Amino acid sequence: MQSSEYDILIAGGGLAGMLAAAAFGSAGYTVACVDRIPAKPGPSARPDARTTALLRPSKSILEKAGIWEGAIEGATPLRALRIVESNGNAQIRKSIEFDASEIGLQEFGWNVSNRILREILERRIRGLANVSLTRGRAVARVLNRDFEAITELSDGTRLSAKLAIAADGRNSAIRDRLGIDVVGYRSRQTALAFSVSHKQPHGGASIEIHERGGPFTLVPLEDSSGRPSSAVVWMESAAIAERLVSRPRREFDSLITERSCGVLGRLELISEIGSWPVAGLLANRFSSGRTALIAEAAHVLPPVGAQGLNLSIGDIGSLFSLLQESELAASDFSNRLAAESRGRRSAALSRSVGVGVLNWVSSWEASRLRRARTFGLAAVGGIDALRQPLMRFGLGAEKDFAN
Repeated sequence: MQSSEYDILIAGGGLAGMLAAAAFGSAGYTVACVDRIPAKPGPSARPDARTTALLRPSKSILEKAGIWEGAIEGATPLRALRIVESNGNAQIRKSIEFDASEIGLQEFGWNVSNRILREILERRIRGLANVSLTRGRAVARVLNRDFEAITELSDGTRLSAKLAIAADGRNSAIRDRLGIDVVGYRSRQTALAFSVSHKQPHGGASIEIHERGGPFTLVPLEDSSGRPSSAVVWMESAAIAERLVSRPRREFDSLITERSCGVLGRLELISEIGSWPVAGLLANRFSSGRTALIAEAAHVLPPVGAQGLNLSIGDIGSLFSLLQESELAASDFSNRLAAESRGRRSAALSRSVGVGVLNWVSSWEASRLRRARTFGLAAVGGIDALRQPLMRFGLGAEKDFAN
C-alpha cells in the first residue's frame, strides 16, 4: 500500500476545496487535494450556469490564494442592491435600494462566473509545486489520531496529514465516517440558474424581485455581444420549475420578462438553464479530532443573499487564522481546532436562520401575507437605523475572515 505524508489533506475538489488548497499551498504548506469526480465528467453532467457574488470580506482569502487579480479581471462590481415587491400581476408594488456608498464602500462585492473561477483555481493549483490535485478517487476511510489524520482512498492509497479538511459536499463521506450528525431539510423549491441579456443597463445593481414561490434575482454581468447582461437565480416550486425549463425559448423569454416586472426591459436567454433542488443543512459539529468540515460538508444554504460560497470562504479564513496562531504539530491542536469550529458553527447557524427566514418570507403566496411583506419592506427602507446594520450583516462579519 502506497503512503504519503502532507501538512494538509483536502477531500473535495469543488470551488471551496480548490480555494483552500490554493490558499494553504500559497502559504507554504504541503497540500493534497483529492476529489471523487473524474477530471472529465461524462456527457450527462449538467452545465454550470451559476455565478458567485464574491462579497468584500472574501477578497482577503482570494488574495492569499494568489487568484484575486485573475478573478477580478472578469468580474462585475456590485454597487447596489434593489429589492422589488410585485403585486402578483407583473407590476411593482414597492421598491427600495441599498447603495454600497451608504456604508462607505464603492461596491458590496463582485460577480464572477463559477466556471471561470474554477478554471483560475485549477491553473493556480497546477502551478504550485507543494500542492497535488488528484481527481477520480474517493475517500474510503478516515482515522483520527493524536498527531495526524489518516485517509485511505478508493485505490488503496493512504494519505497522512496533520490536518484533514472535508470539503466533499452536502453528502460528505468523511462527515458520515466520523459519525457527525446533521440537521437539515429539503424544500419544495427548485433554483433555476441562467444568464440573460436585456435592453436597459443594470448599473451595477443586483435586483431581487419578490412575488411568490421564491425570489427572482438578477445579478450584473459584463456585457454580452454588446448588450447589458445579468445572471439570474429564479427560485420556484419544483413542479412549476420543471414546466418552465421545458418551454420553448421565445415563450421562456416572455415568462422571465414578466416575472422580472420588466425592470430591465425584455430579457433574452443567452445560456443553458441549470437547476438544483433547494435545501438546507447544518452539521452538529464542524470538527472531529484533526479533521475540519468546511463548505457544504458543514452547511448548506438556499441561494439567497450570496451567502453560500462566502460563508465557505469564511471557513477557510478561520482555519487560516488558526494555523497562523497554532503549530500544526502541537499536541493541543485538536482542542484549538474544536474551539475555532464552534465559533464557525455559530456564524453558520446565524446565517442559516437569516437566509431561511428570507426565503420563507419571499415564497409567501397568500395575498394578505404578501401585503404584510410589502409593509415590512417599506418599513425597513424608511428606517435609517436598520439600513446600515442590515447591509453589514449581508456582507458577513469581518471577523469571520482572515485579515
